[in-house]
Amino acid sequence: MADDRIITALDVHSLEDMKKLVETLGDSVSFYKVGMELFYSAGPDAVRYLKDQGKHVFLDLKAVRDEAAKLNIERPRLLAVTVLTSIDEDAWKEIGGKYSIAESVKNLAKLAKEAGIDGTVSSPYEAKEIREMNGPDFLIVTPGIRPTFAVANDQKRFTTPSQALRDGASRLVIGRPITKAADPKEAAEKILAEIQGV
Repeated sequence: MADDRIITALDVHSLEDMKKLVETLGDSVSFYKVGMELFYSAGPDAVRYLKDQGKHVFLDLKAVRDEAAKLNIERPRLLAVTVLTSIDEDAWKEIGGKYSIAESVKNLAKLAKEAGIDGTVSSPYEAKEIREMNGPDFLIVTPGIRPTFAVANDQKRFTTPSQALRDGASRLVIGRPITKAADPKEAAEKILAEIQGV
């Protein structure tokens, strides 16, 4: 059975590709991320389809609370992005990071909570400290998750699904290890087995 802590990133280019993947994954996945690329090609139909299938949706469009209110929908939870998981300390310094990534993320997560943001998108490396600092209700969505059977790809700061959850992550965004697997459903089920009991 699916676990709502796993969010599968729909890194596809069309509604048809999305439907094929969702059908392939079946009951193994209940939560999906729809990003700008898919939303711009398929529009709200992508979200409607997922909702019609009984799935949860993480709509990654950099939306704002006021716009959601205009649409007369349940208030979405807003997340602030801290530091991308594809950035390591060297790259962080190159782009002008004054403090370490860990210290910067800590400060950004604190500011997000003070501003009334519901949570952050942060590396699993910082999840434990954010959880301790911002409490049990603060959402921590972590990309940069690589199951034990997957390769790192472009991720610099990543960990396994079970470790990220132990460290305080609320939800895990997992794309390529599922969507690019030879058997996406089998990959999703391996991840579910990996996190069982965590």
